Amino acid sequence: MDARSSAAGSGAVAAETFEADADPALMEHNGITRVTAYQYWVDGYRYTNLSDALAQAERRRRADASVR
Repeated sequence: MDARSSAAGSGAVAAETFEADADPALMEHNGITRVTAYQYWVDGYRYTNLSDALAQAERRRRADASVR
């Protein structure tokens, strides 16, 4: 299952703020490593998998075409 959440959700902002304040010494002491993760935003949702984001974009394109 892909990880996605509403772009309007306040939890995402809080998590990003906390990550920026991470203490490198505390992380090292606890064996924690930070890694970069790409996110793909489509229609207000955040995807961690590019193929899921592309699938959503295609579903939207098809829905838009059927309305016309």
